[in-house]
Amino acid sequence: MAPCRLAPCGADVPSQYWDAALLPYVKSGAPNAGGANGYSGVWHCPSNPWGTAARNYGYSQVLMRWGWELSTGGKYYRFPKLPEIEAPASTIFVGESGSYGRLGQPWFWNTDINRGGTTTKAPNQGTTANTNWEWPDMHSGGANYVFCDGHAKWLRDSVAYPPGMAQGYGGSTKAAYKACVDYFAATGSERAWCQTNAN
Repeated sequence: MAPCRLAPCGADVPSQYWDAALLPYVKSGAPNAGGANGYSGVWHCPSNPWGTAARNYGYSQVLMRWGWELSTGGKYYRFPKLPEIEAPASTIFVGESGSYGRLGQPWFWNTDINRGGTTTKAPNQGTTANTNWEWPDMHSGGANYVFCDGHAKWLRDSVAYPPGMAQGYGGSTKAAYKACVDYFAATGSERAWCQTNAN
């Protein structure tokens, strides 16, 4: 798999963002926070209380990064082609998120401190929300996700982002790694790495 297609790996620049890469193919609205309509059209969820001034959807960090199963950090941004994804119908591409336009790894400690939620609390956690990353309880205790084969599905927050994955939250991280196997890992080696940690 070619890790980076549009710029050198590690380039965190607007031209590398997932919504910028899709812009030529989308006719409804535009991901342009500086424009008059902001993130309008298909780029905006009507239920998101933050309006059109910020992103409402995020690209899966697990999908976006190459090599994380080897270094746990990885390099970004990659845009894998469909044949490069082992199970596109069960691999999350985009989901409901905060302004950063990213969905964190289910096992990542940042899911405890950067997760979206209400203005006062992150969902199901006792921390203050800053609404930057994933927002897995946006709709009735769950969120909508678009998978790499193009279909969309609602998943309960505890399915996509199981409890127990973050520092100070208690429980086991095994369920979070299992969620990676089921919904996030794109390649065989990534799935195997998540499965090892889920056992």
